[in-house]
Formats: sequence, C-alpha cells, structure tokens
Amino acid sequence: MLEREHFIESINLLKKLVPNIKKIVIIFDDADMWYDIKERMMMQTKKFNDIEFFWETIHSFEEYKNKIKKYQNIADAIGTIGIFNFKDKNNQNVPYQEVLKWTVENSKLPDFSFWVDRVYFGTLCAVTVSEYEQGLSAGKIAYQILVEGKRPNEIPVAPTIKGKPIINIKRAKNLGLKIDSEILLSIETINKYQWEQYGL
Repeated sequence: MLEREHFIESINLLKKLVPNIKKIVIIFDDADMWYDIKERMMMQTKKFNDIEFFWETIHSFEEYKNKIKKYQNIADAIGTIGIFNFKDKNNQNVPYQEVLKWTVENSKLPDFSFWVDRVYFGTLCAVTVSEYEQGLSAGKIAYQILVEGKRPNEIPVAPTIKGKPIINIKRAKNLGLKIDSEILLSIETINKYQWEQYGL
C-alpha cells in the first residue's frame, strides 16, 4: 500500500480548531526526501482560496529557531513537515523530538503535520495515515490474489483514502484553544507530551 500524506484533511482539521487562519508557513529541512511531498502539497493548495501558503527550506536548528520566532508575528499557523535534518552548532543532528519540544516551549502558533508521533511530541493536530485502513486494503488485495486468482500486476497500487484525525489536547490548552465537544467525540486525542511520560 502506498502511504500518502493527508494534506487537505489536515488543513481542514486545523481550520476547525482555528477558523480564522489566513497564513500558513510550511517547513522543510533540506533533505531530498521531501521533494515529492512538497510537490503534492503545493498542487493541493488550490483547494484553499482563503489561505496563503509560504514554503520554507531550513538548513539548521539555529535557523529554525530564528525563523519560528519571526513567524510569530507574520503567520497564523505552521506545518512542521521536514524536521529530521537540522544540525546544531557542532554540526550534529538534532533529533526531531527535541525540535518539537523546543517548538512547544517557544511557539504560540497552531501547528500541524501528517504523522502520529509528531502529535505525541507536541504538534497540535494531524490527519495521519490510518493503520486500520492500510491493513484492510492490504487484506483485500491479498484476497484478490489468493482467492480470486488475480496476478499482483493486475491490481492497481494506490494509497488509502481515509485518514485518522488526531489532536494533542494539552497543546490546544497551552495555545488557548477551545475545542468543540462534537470534534472531540469524533477524533483521537492525546492528553500529554511524550517527553513528560519519560521525564525528559
């Protein structure tokens, strides 16, 4: 099964939490792995005529910190997509968990990403790839091959359509957001930051 980011769904979820968003900065590090994801995201921004998107490629953790501080006055939200490749002043890689912890402690902007681990480490929200949907779709393909006798090359390779929305409630409270109870009833929630669980 292909794994594809749920960009439109994640932005729609963010808008439910913060309806007045007009400017979103999308952040990538300089790794080549983000090229295709960025291209797909840019193609889908046409769905949001009321939002202006800014695309930033950042090369170091120090630059990231400076940019995040600057965004506080010019943006309404940020997307922390590529944050694996930042180096510190000693040219050592900074773990993405540390990047997110710093973001929680220093940014008052609502943020989103596409992966559940980001939300555990403080990102406000995401519509992630659903493990259930991935498994169900893979099972259907196996059925077609093993029971119906289809050859694998006869079955189109495609991503699953339905994602899994998730919100970090503690981050929402820290940002002063009030989340409608109807949203909470239809979404997975996380109530702490992962580093607190391990005393980091």
